Amino acid sequence: MSEIHPDSRGYELLKQFCVRIGEGRLEHKQDQVHYTLLCHPTMEDELLLVHSDRPDRQIFIREFPEGFVADSLEDYPLVHTIYVRGMPLFPFVVDIHAPEEEATYHYVMHGGTASINKIPLAQYKRLNLLFDGRNPAPWKEREDPAHLLTAPVPSSE
Repeated sequence: MSEIHPDSRGYELLKQFCVRIGEGRLEHKQDQVHYTLLCHPTMEDELLLVHSDRPDRQIFIREFPEGFVADSLEDYPLVHTIYVRGMPLFPFVVDIHAPEEEATYHYVMHGGTASINKIPLAQYKRLNLLFDGRNPAPWKEREDPAHLLTAPVPSSE
């Protein structure tokens, strides 16, 4: 793991993430070489753990439950992964596949869409908890229990 350098694209994306999910409600709690703790934007007294596997590659947002014992940062429950190179912060559509307890994230990419399959439904629910009526989720959610929906086409807005 590496620290997220303040002059890197990854750091800029992390700042955008924090503003988008918190509209200024995230408080800085603690800095260490490899991670940062932030106040959860919608759940009182809860924390989020932010860390990177390598500079400018991926940033991981995880729950940091009080009293949870972990051997490594990867043991904490994953909320969301920010793909620093070439991916938007959030999907524009999320398909829910309830029987399999998974979700598919659809991202707008140059030349079309990219889909990331088999996100555990529990992880998606943790991501969705970051948003509320004051700051709604930036994606559309679709129910797709049988995987019958086609990949969405981004609107031209």
